[in-house]
Amino acid sequence: MSMSPSRLTPALMGHAPQLMWLQDAFARGRLPHGLLLEGPKGIGKATFAYHVARGLLAHTGGPLSFEMESSNPLFMRVGAGAEGNLFVMERKIDRDGKMPRDLSIETSRALKTFFSKTSLEGGWRVGIIDSVDELTPQAAQALLKVLEEPPEKCLILLIHHGTGHLLATLKSRCQTLLFSPLSKDETRRVLTQQNLSLSQSAAQDLGLILGGSPGLLGAFASLFDASFYDDFQKLSRDVAEKGRADVTLFLDTHFPTKSDDLAKKFDLFSVFLPAWLRFWLVASYEKTRDFSQRSESHLMAVRPAPEWTHIWQGLISHFQDAKRLSFDTRHGLILALERVFNGA
Repeated sequence: MSMSPSRLTPALMGHAPQLMWLQDAFARGRLPHGLLLEGPKGIGKATFAYHVARGLLAHTGGPLSFEMESSNPLFMRVGAGAEGNLFVMERKIDRDGKMPRDLSIETSRALKTFFSKTSLEGGWRVGIIDSVDELTPQAAQALLKVLEEPPEKCLILLIHHGTGHLLATLKSRCQTLLFSPLSKDETRRVLTQQNLSLSQSAAQDLGLILGGSPGLLGAFASLFDASFYDDFQKLSRDVAEKGRADVTLFLDTHFPTKSDDLAKKFDLFSVFLPAWLRFWLVASYEKTRDFSQRSESHLMAVRPAPEWTHIWQGLISHFQDAKRLSFDTRHGLILALERVFNGA
């Protein structure tokens, strides 16, 4: 199983106010048992969570510090998923080689078991839920019971992207920390550190479409090859030139059915496609200087804006239903792309 880059990232870009708040709460003995990290996906909430976890697990007295070298044994244990005082709830590839769509009640029960045990050194125990958007209703209820009866010296960090329903009672048991997208300069520095394989034009387009989320851009670069965005743009060009796009060829190339990363690709694409459509719909309203020169402008001209708005809203519901009802991934992708490019 590949490890999340967030747990392997030694430097946190941005989010200084949130760190300062947490350090102050810790110094005053007012650190809550549950922290809801709320904000757009891919802006560093998980990286923040691992920084906090390492800081607490390493604390032996004095002010709380989040600085740690990647050569530190604790950093390496966390990075390897081998730290006994840290429990991470995240989707993992099952025995059949498939990625589950959600976090089941079994994961919440495992978290409860983890917190029922005492830390070997008498220090902190930390749980990270990545993310609460993926909890089943039963898993959310079980997690609520953990938050209602928290043991001493424990912290649960709940990552919330805002893409899924969150129980009001679950939120009420946590202190919410709001996270904003990184600045353009911070985003540029993160992308430089990641050394992405995307072309400059693709990175620029995707950065605008995905709201300056280096996490999502990094995911694109790791899951898809450099030709992905060019091939996706070709779908718009084909509609303009031929009246129809070959979505099957696009899927065969970039979403092979036997790919180990198919579920991750589907999740990422379910964020990208509605964001892409919304971006170009807004651009068609604003008539930016170079919009008419883009192939996307020809696609936007195929239908009136109200119809595109309806399609955009339908895409969001479609992908939510696909995850909730465990649609066949291939079928879900075909329906979405045919609706956008071929009006099916």
